[in-house]
Amino acid sequence: MDGVKSTKVKKHYVASAIFPVIITNQNDLYIVFYNYWRNKNKIDEKNLRVFTKIYDTNGKLICHHGEKILKYHNQLSIKSILKKNNIKIIDFIGLVNVEILSLEAISFPFPAITAIYNSKNIYSAIHSAGRLKNNVESQEIMYTEESNWTCKFENSITPFFHYFVGSQTPYEKYITVKVLDRNNKTKAKKKVNIKDINPFGSKIFFINEIFKK
Repeated sequence: MDGVKSTKVKKHYVASAIFPVIITNQNDLYIVFYNYWRNKNKIDEKNLRVFTKIYDTNGKLICHHGEKILKYHNQLSIKSILKKNNIKIIDFIGLVNVEILSLEAISFPFPAITAIYNSKNIYSAIHSAGRLKNNVESQEIMYTEESNWTCKFENSITPFFHYFVGSQTPYEKYITVKVLDRNNKTKAKKKVNIKDINPFGSKIFFINEIFKK
């Protein structure tokens, strides 16, 4: 409810979402979204643009790319965007910040965007769990607890999570990772070092590397 109330007080002209990027010869990442700004909120697509900012794990901006937003279905290939900008990267890990910019006020700063990861004939889709705040929002650093990840271990399968830093380096130098059983009891707990991650930098942590057993 607080989020709905805030949209009536603050006007947003940017909506953004962050996704982990893994690009290889076999892998690609597709950013997919429906133009609900036009079809639901009646914003002319001429007043909308989508920008993709791709950063490496050290926080270096590799590519800043802009495109028009189509009336209905939109699908962007990160591998194709890198090629359009003459960036030749065979193996790349980092993050992409997807920004929807509008000349008219939009309701929510967190857009409904899906990232689809493709490796040969295998596909996996996720919604973003993070974004960068807009200038009209409070910029103080806050700490929260993330949850609701399913841990599944099989041959060649291990859970992982993607940690990213925004425009400011966090004060805390460690995050705490917990593994819980079906009854919500802690089975393992460990502090993970994040002090070497720069602003706009990121890292993918694999659970079987954090907990060797």
